[in-house]
Amino acid sequence: MNFLKIMIVFILTSITMLIMTACDQQSSNTRKMIEKDGKTITILQPPKQQENIAVSHIENIDDTLATQFFSETKVILNTPNNLGENSSESSLYIYDMKTKTKTLLKSEFKLQNYSLLSPDKKHLFLFMDDGERMVRYIMDIQTKKTISLGNSDMVNNVQWLDHSHVIFSTLNGDILKADVDGNVMKITSTKDAILSIGISNKKIYFEDINYHLFSVDGNSKPFLIKNHISSVIPSPDGSQLALVQRTNDTTEELILTDLKGRNPIKLASGIGILGTNWAPNGRKIAFNLFSEDNSKRGLYVVDTLTGEMNPILLNVQYPKYNIRIPVSWSESNKKIMITTFDQNKMITNIISLK
Repeated sequence: MNFLKIMIVFILTSITMLIMTACDQQSSNTRKMIEKDGKTITILQPPKQQENIAVSHIENIDDTLATQFFSETKVILNTPNNLGENSSESSLYIYDMKTKTKTLLKSEFKLQNYSLLSPDKKHLFLFMDDGERMVRYIMDIQTKKTISLGNSDMVNNVQWLDHSHVIFSTLNGDILKADVDGNVMKITSTKDAILSIGISNKKIYFEDINYHLFSVDGNSKPFLIKNHISSVIPSPDGSQLALVQRTNDTTEELILTDLKGRNPIKLASGIGILGTNWAPNGRKIAFNLFSEDNSKRGLYVVDTLTGEMNPILLNVQYPKYNIRIPVSWSESNKKIMITTFDQNKMITNIISLK
């Protein structure tokens, strides 16, 4: 099996492909939700001035898998070795967009298909194949030393809790915490496999394979927040949750709620919303969307205050599976990075906004 086929199998989940059919815009009035005396109060606010979103430049890097921005001018890329040959080995680089040069992080290993940079950019979580099994590691960016966190059977269910602790889960429903020295402890257990994890103010949010959204604080028992949720993405300031909610077997909605899943504000709807991620300033959310008739197919950005949605990259080719790796934003909120496919070739798209 060649590199691309193996890469697609592991970076994409087995969830049935959902295709976007419609998007609903929020009214020009915005709402702010605050907690007071144990109750949630919704405050109507004057409309915010719309921030125009337009593309100024797109840099395409062939045969690479985008993972994350390292800085405003550098990104972390995964590239296959021996292009054109049947090889499952790949290398991980820091790519400098100004000089067009690459700095090697990890080379000649089997199918590294997921990585997540710590908030202080000193460590990198890696999900790799050691030849017999999938293993989680933490890498020191400066020394390139890696520490194993044990075997793994899931991808994209990992979040950094702070600079030195990472949270991840297992198929049997355990949520674990590890430090950068490789010490691992169990936080809690659930009866079902976990699809993904979100972190907000040290509180953990997760949804299980039955689309139940839970929260857990410290070593407490998981608390059920909401049903029919396929993805949870807390806002950067920790005040809201962006949720992808399944309203029926064929429809999903992108909604904003308070931290208890209440007072939803609908931003978009259809039969699939994928790769959702907040801009660092919390003003915008980027996500991939599709329509069944292909009238909408590509990367879109929605303004969370005005509800205005703008197309960023259209006519995008995606594999016939759900894309679980989120869109990546730069710290300035002016660049977006995603991976697309063109005739079975992976392409990293670095999109600069005006």
